[in-house]
Amino acid sequence: MAVYSATKFAVKGFTQAMSVELARFGSRASDVLPGIIDTPLWRSNRYVDGKAVSTFEKTPKRNADRTDASRTIAPCEVAEAVWNAYHGDKVHWYVPPELENNTRRKETPEEIRDANIGQNKKSAKGK
Repeated sequence: MAVYSATKFAVKGFTQAMSVELARFGSRASDVLPGIIDTPLWRSNRYVDGKAVSTFEKTPKRNADRTDASRTIAPCEVAEAVWNAYHGDKVHWYVPPELENNTRRKETPEEIRDANIGQNKKSAKGK
């Protein structure tokens, strides 16, 4: 979770800095921040104690009927966002667009931390 979060923040920060630095040359920088994309990656193995126990195949299927930001998106939606980013002026492009609302949380960092700790305790009890 820490590495994943750090890389997301790094991409956004790098893109913002590059958009400022490149402006003097008449260039722009944008990033595309997708959610769950329905790709073959989900069919890869999930490992527990070094042994393949299942795949992640159910994740995109589980979210396919959702209509909120957690829904599974088609690769063409990401491609369309890349096209729009190339032709647009925004710095951050979220796919689906509702994901942007998830980045503007009302909770404090401490509340987010405590909620995540609670989830980790629940999943640890289930093992």
